[in-house]
Amino acid sequence: MNLFVAVSTGSQVSNLPPILEMYQPGDKLLWIESPESKKGNWATKASELLTIRGLSILESIDVGNLNDRSEVLPAISSWKQNYKHSQKVQYYLVLNGGTKWVPLWLLEAFRDWHPKLLYGSDRPATYMLQSLDFASSPIQRAYQNNCITLQEVLYLKGFELFQSQDTQDAVQVWPGTATIENSTDYGTIESTTYQLHQEHFDYRKALQSQAIDEKHDIFPKINVPFQNLNLLVRTETFEKWQQQLKNFVRNPNPQFTENLFHGTANLYLAAARKQLEKMEGIISPTSMLGPPLENAITHRIIGWLNQNKDIQTAVASIWKNVKICRLDNKSKAEAELDIVILLKCGKLIYLECKAAKTDSKDIDAGSYRLQQASSTLAEQFVVLPIYTRKCDTPWFQELHNERMKLGRQAIPFTMPGQPESYPMIDANGASEENPCPSFEESLEKLLKPYCL
Repeated sequence: MNLFVAVSTGSQVSNLPPILEMYQPGDKLLWIESPESKKGNWATKASELLTIRGLSILESIDVGNLNDRSEVLPAISSWKQNYKHSQKVQYYLVLNGGTKWVPLWLLEAFRDWHPKLLYGSDRPATYMLQSLDFASSPIQRAYQNNCITLQEVLYLKGFELFQSQDTQDAVQVWPGTATIENSTDYGTIESTTYQLHQEHFDYRKALQSQAIDEKHDIFPKINVPFQNLNLLVRTETFEKWQQQLKNFVRNPNPQFTENLFHGTANLYLAAARKQLEKMEGIISPTSMLGPPLENAITHRIIGWLNQNKDIQTAVASIWKNVKICRLDNKSKAEAELDIVILLKCGKLIYLECKAAKTDSKDIDAGSYRLQQASSTLAEQFVVLPIYTRKCDTPWFQELHNERMKLGRQAIPFTMPGQPESYPMIDANGASEENPCPSFEESLEKLLKPYCL
């Protein structure tokens, strides 16, 4: 049997991956808790998850000041006197969590029980084992067993995956066999891809020239023929409203009633807007741009990852269409995340897929919500289609400007085999060559540091 000694930490994630890697059902865990940990219930949800995994949680050791050796050592000594020590038990001191002094106090307090030192690293995403005699270098290995899940990472911070009969649930696309549709040939057939970008660019410009967004006050006055409703709005918008209607008919409870009310209002406004666009002679694009871009990006990530075994050692799972909600308010989605990569160290990398302009406020808000729902280790990047063969088009220039604005936060989504640089005119009127690595090269640069 193993007994793990860990310091409860505010991140709530960092010390779990090494424990999950080494534990067996029936093992035990002892928390060292500070007043801050007690007040914030830092150990509560981690204990619940580890109990489900099969660990037994012992009564914690409470320490007033983890930095103070004179408080830590007596507290642990008192606990040891009341605990039945066994030579058959392997003790592990988990060094994640607490201040830099804490591992020294733990080592001194448990030295006579001959523990092993266990540490979970972020970069690379590995765990390290060190024997007490320090006679040899620590063993560093990639995680292989019992990897932490996305649901567990969210639960630790008081969140979970949002589920609704009105919307598509999150999909784990790797590892797994989930099918990602790509019905428009976006990202594979260049002419189709470029044409769709041009259509959406022309559409946005037409909306601006006709000031459609400024005419929302006349939407209620527009006659929307019901028989043409499904032709005026997006298929998924119409199907969502149909599902809301079915839910209400089956069970007219307050939540379904509210959903149908808002859904009907949104459906009408969307149809009225499209009717106005038709009246103004504005031509809609042949298909949506966002979902095909997300699907194409997902396909490329999975294909690249399946061919790179070394990168797989750092990745726990990849998810698409992730919506999250608070445990205490499951009726409302707090955030929607296009693609989420969960690393085996418990870190989340969020890829937001943008086909046109981005809003810096939305990007900042997304990063904040992501860190709220996982940890401050979480990172957000924006994937932009940068197709260098079309660098002379206005829509490409718009995307290039977004790339420059985002800086290192931008990841170019590229066509296979496209030129690895493109010219653009700088502020002084001179032509400047801009490097553009392939999407796969950008992924490797992003994830390689987490590999052993």
